[in-house]
Amino acid sequence: MNSSTCLTLRNVLRTYSGHPVLRIPELSFQRNDIVILAGPNGAGKSTLLRLLSGAISADRGVIEWFPKRPSVSYFEEGFGLFEDLTVQEHFAFVARFRATTWNRECLKDYGLQSVAHQRVAHLSKGWRARVALGLTFFGEPQVLLLDEPLNGLDDSGRTEFIRLLGGRTFELCIVATHEVEWLHTQLYGTQKVQHLQVCEGVVSSVNQVGT
Repeated sequence: MNSSTCLTLRNVLRTYSGHPVLRIPELSFQRNDIVILAGPNGAGKSTLLRLLSGAISADRGVIEWFPKRPSVSYFEEGFGLFEDLTVQEHFAFVARFRATTWNRECLKDYGLQSVAHQRVAHLSKGWRARVALGLTFFGEPQVLLLDEPLNGLDDSGRTEFIRLLGGRTFELCIVATHEVEWLHTQLYGTQKVQHLQVCEGVVSSVNQVGT
């Protein structure tokens, strides 16, 4: 095993109703990589992210973090926000959950100061996405798992996303997206980027495409 390896999967199988939806004989991720996870709907991208987040378990196989399991933050479609809470109440809630602190400067860091006192129920889809992304990055998690983070974002939201991604240090970031070319273009030359292809539940390739 390479000393820079932070995550290894071996003989992993996940099924739904008895049908295999993800099969990984062996796969390793390197520390400080950004991995772009590509593939059609239903290919197994979200299943892989949910396995790594701990939201679901594999039917068999080994998922091993090195040297130990890091702090993981998972962004999923639907955002998982509370309709009746304000934006700053969300940050206060997550701060308690992650044993960290927050203040109004946190909202400024994520470009959310203008909606700090608004309830999520009154926000547009784009602003909901930005709030959810801010919460995902909040607390400096070591690993980011992002499932279609570009959905719902306008141009300014996408710019903010790239700023957040480029301005943080992390052990590993895996991004599932249908907008592979756009994201690669934004990150090329500034981050070490890899592509991982998933098709019909099988991981077919991992290629380094950045520096």
